[in-house]
Amino acid sequence: MSIKHENINYYSSPLPFKIFTFHAKNLDRVIQPHWHRSTEILFCIEGKLKITFPKKAYILKENQFAVINPVQIHSTQSLSHNWVLCIQLPFSFMNNISKNTFMEKFIFNTEKCIFDPGNSKVINQLFKQLIKNYNSNENSILKDIDISCNVCQIIKNLIDKNATIISNKYSGSNIAFTEKIINFIDKNCQHDLTLDDVANFCSYSSSYTSRIIKEILGTSFYNFLNSIRLTKVITIIKNSKKNELNLIEVAEKSGFKNYRNFYNSFKKTYHISPGKFRNNFS
Repeated sequence: MSIKHENINYYSSPLPFKIFTFHAKNLDRVIQPHWHRSTEILFCIEGKLKITFPKKAYILKENQFAVINPVQIHSTQSLSHNWVLCIQLPFSFMNNISKNTFMEKFIFNTEKCIFDPGNSKVINQLFKQLIKNYNSNENSILKDIDISCNVCQIIKNLIDKNATIISNKYSGSNIAFTEKIINFIDKNCQHDLTLDDVANFCSYSSSYTSRIIKEILGTSFYNFLNSIRLTKVITIIKNSKKNELNLIEVAEKSGFKNYRNFYNSFKKTYHISPGKFRNNFS
């Protein structure tokens, strides 16, 4: 049985943010750990969606939502056939509407942003109205205005509900620093990369580099390095024929020097063996 991508329905418009829905058709598929520059809001219309962060996992059920901050590493997996609304708010958009205070003075509190509809009836109704406007057959400037108003009202109510925390660790300069680190690790993860290598590249001490990676990405350097390598594994498996490379070769091309470490990391992250995962693509 081959693994299918989610069916994604994008709404194309001049809106300053992206909004779309997706239906997960295959429950074996896991979106591997990743992060965005945008703020992402996920609202579960039907079914269930598991969102995993480095330290905690949440299961969104029908009529529940989550807000994921920029530079917040996460992965997702559909636990049932579902229907999910996704809003991606660019950093520039959030910065403009917050008068340059977003991520400098406040970010969203992920735990408080996972609401039960009974605890947040106003926000829940705003999502319902947003979905109604999004699914409207009308294709006009009025539809865009309605959607924009709904999204801004959702953001306003999140802030009104104290679903934010004061923090400056996610500042714009740290986003640039994070991108620099991630790009370097991504290009060199197939080698014997160490924390010292990354620190030297960034012209920082190893202790400072380790601390800022932990603070911003929520995980250690070596855990993040493993996640990058696993992303490489998924890409290689998807883009190669079943018998083109054996799994030991796949592991080595992704930076894993020990097959047992590769197997254990893969199984722990995706809850399936690399061999079974690969067979799903055949």
